[in-house]
Amino acid sequence: MRHAALNFLERYCQTFDLARDALAAAYVPDASFSCAARGLRARGRDAVLGALRALGPDVLCCGQRVDYDVSHLGAGVLLVAYGTLESVPGGRRVGYTMAFVLCAPTDGEGETGGAEAAVPWPLVAMAHQMVLRHAF
Repeated sequence: MRHAALNFLERYCQTFDLARDALAAAYVPDASFSCAARGLRARGRDAVLGALRALGPDVLCCGQRVDYDVSHLGAGVLLVAYGTLESVPGGRRVGYTMAFVLCAPTDGEGETGGAEAAVPWPLVAMAHQMVLRHAF
């Protein structure tokens, strides 16, 4: 599960930075998301995508170091990632911590359309929390 969680994180970061709408398959249908610093709370895949879009054009991982920790939760995984969010327009940097509660995809979850259809997500998020720290 640790390997699958790290694959999830790598793919999530790349997709967040390059094609955020393609993250739909990374979440279960009734997933939840919160980012209190931006006043964002969402439940359900479509609402989560809306909240992720509302974060703006910031870059999560491209060219940035991301630290992480993984813990098993019985049938699931807790994945915590620490890094720097870089604002595209102003070059401002904000530290972040993201926590994901992940599980194995079931019944077509994790599958994408288009060219990526042959590569389903290794795990999918049931819950995702993002904490933003001060700008520097």
